[in-house]
Amino acid sequence: MSVGGRQMKFGAMTAGALVLAMAGAAQAQDATPAPATGPTQAIIEEGPRWGVFSRDPRTMFLIDMADLQRNGDAVVARVARVRIDSPEGDFSHVLDTFEILCRGDQSRMVTSSDIEADGVSGDAYPADEPLTAIRSGSFDEMIQTMACEDRVPAGGVFPSIRAYIEAGRP
Repeated sequence: MSVGGRQMKFGAMTAGALVLAMAGAAQAQDATPAPATGPTQAIIEEGPRWGVFSRDPRTMFLIDMADLQRNGDAVVARVARVRIDSPEGDFSHVLDTFEILCRGDQSRMVTSSDIEADGVSGDAYPADEPLTAIRSGSFDEMIQTMACEDRVPAGGVFPSIRAYIEAGRP
């Protein structure tokens, strides 16, 4: 997938990278548990609730579970990509907006925004992608699972990406 002239590859990620907690089911264990002192869902009643739902060797992927916008079968979800190896005080990340058709098993990226090191928005790119079928084991399937099945990421929940980075990127 290309956004703003940049090639983005999510297909190599598998559903096995997805870290979830399911109501009434055993909780999947995250390789790096959230700090005991970090924000939790009990503390954050309103506003954004960012949680890590996937990771690869260089990037943590978070979804804002409080900002899922539902319209019939469609859900719009915000997903952040945070580099693991950024220096302390670097709040840069990428914020993507996805549209998911839950029962339709289709997805598309709507926008992508670069957030600069100071945490201020930078360039935003309209992706203008067509809806495509969600492949089994794909990154988009992970987003679909979180957004459409109301699954909550395991580990800490944070009121902002900045708070997540300040907590040490757990």
